[in-house]
Amino acid sequence: TGLWEGEVWHTTKTGRKLIVSTRHQLITNADGDRLILETNRDITVRKESAALLARYQLLSDQTRDIILFIGLDGRLVDANDAAVEAYGYDRTTLLSMTIYDLRASPTHTLIAEQMVPADQAISGQGIRFETFHRRQDGSLFPVEVSSIGADVGGERLLLSVIRDISERKAAEAALAASEAKFATAFSLSPLILTITALTDGRLLEVNESFVQITGYSRAEALGRTPVELGLWVNPDARAEGLARLADGEIRQNVAAEYSMKNGELKT
Repeated sequence: TGLWEGEVWHTTKTGRKLIVSTRHQLITNADGDRLILETNRDITVRKESAALLARYQLLSDQTRDIILFIGLDGRLVDANDAAVEAYGYDRTTLLSMTIYDLRASPTHTLIAEQMVPADQAISGQGIRFETFHRRQDGSLFPVEVSSIGADVGGERLLLSVIRDISERKAAEAALAASEAKFATAFSLSPLILTITALTDGRLLEVNESFVQITGYSRAEALGRTPVELGLWVNPDARAEGLARLADGEIRQNVAAEYSMKNGELKT
């Protein structure tokens, strides 16, 4: 056909690689000579932009986090599939809304003051905060938001990456409840309970029964060892027991003689 078009790599004098759109066409000059007319156009930037867009689209499609592009007036400009799934709206409806529609009502007064530092963030750091978002059915869920300003297609937008932290909050609440139960059981147990560092034997915590029975206050006990307090009548027996623990052996129901603060001996 006398015409060939394609994309090839060119190398500049400095060694930089360029993607070039090239066109070769057979022509005949006035003398009847057959020549090739070659035209080249540097399309490196376009190709790199297309590659970046493809990578962003893949990331946007596959991430479980919500990604929103938000105008400085609060309107939603774009959203990924995770956002559609999380909020329960179809894409058309979602993109007709504002960030105010997605935030829990009590947090509305904070939105404007959060958007300003996000837009003006220095060194690409953006801002991060926790808040509550609302689904189509009205239910609320806790989220962690990372937001930063960016110029996109000639418009100043906020890019917000939003993570549902419901599971994390539930785990934190369960841990807090477990710790509270342990602290109550530890504190109120009628048995003497202590927590010590295995490395040097320092008392890290003692319960109320320890204080009442031994006569030592928490302030007197914490940071010291039972041997320093003189509790163990036979310190060698304690050292032997700790050595067994360090080797992974657990010993139960071992009788030992204790000396209280007032000198009274208890077994």
